[in-house]
Amino acid sequence: MVHASGVTDSPLLLLVAGFVLTTVVGGALGYFFQQRAWRQQTLAQRVDRDLQAGTTTFEEVSVLLDQRLYRMRRVYWLARRAAPAHEDLGELDAALEAYRAVVARWNDNLNRLLALVQTNFGRPLRERLQYELYDTYAAIGEELDQFVREVSANNRGPVRIRPVGRRLTDLGHRVFDFNIVLLSALEHERVGRNCDNQTAVSWHPLPIRFGVDDPIVGKIQRALRHAGATNLDVDSHFGALTDEALRAFQQQHELTPDGVAGHHTLAALGLEPPAEPS
Repeated sequence: MVHASGVTDSPLLLLVAGFVLTTVVGGALGYFFQQRAWRQQTLAQRVDRDLQAGTTTFEEVSVLLDQRLYRMRRVYWLARRAAPAHEDLGELDAALEAYRAVVARWNDNLNRLLALVQTNFGRPLRERLQYELYDTYAAIGEELDQFVREVSANNRGPVRIRPVGRRLTDLGHRVFDFNIVLLSALEHERVGRNCDNQTAVSWHPLPIRFGVDDPIVGKIQRALRHAGATNLDVDSHFGALTDEALRAFQQQHELTPDGVAGHHTLAALGLEPPAEPS
């Protein structure tokens, strides 16, 4: 049959046309869904790889933080026990050897672990690890070393117990909080390509005390020199001489002689407290 328009209304032609259209459209749809399934599968595989890499990084960092914290605590406990009577130094020496082995492993992996945390969890968490935890470990480690030297000295009397235990307790809380943040990032899949590099991670500022390196320490040293501690070098490092001078200043001004440059001590020195980290 031929219409006035000249188009032949042939069942065969319509069948062929329908077949062609079905084949083309079906093939296009099949390709589209295949590509979408492939992309989803690839994305899922990437997420799995990121989660695995993040989990491995978390486990390595967490174990090393806990190992060093435990070894520091053991050294402190033994040094504290030996402080009044100058005994049990053999056990203290063994604990020091184990502690130094952990510190060596720590130093060997320090920058690598920072890079892994930034890659897997983002820059803000790397900064927290570096500027809160690493700096705190270093500062407490310096006072712990000083305490051990005082306890191990020959021909000495009873040694003043340094407040390292309280500092280690605070550090333990900081390590726990950091681990919780990492676990939360893993739980919500904010790792690898999906890690949060924008949101600032808040943390409590570090107390200004023995072992801290900070420009505010230089200002404290200048103020202490002006107050009479002329033997101090202004190097912005809170070492043993700065600790002794600050305690003496606190005693003279009826402040708690704890060697911590808190708000009241800074005010007595005529200084403003440093800005808290974001």
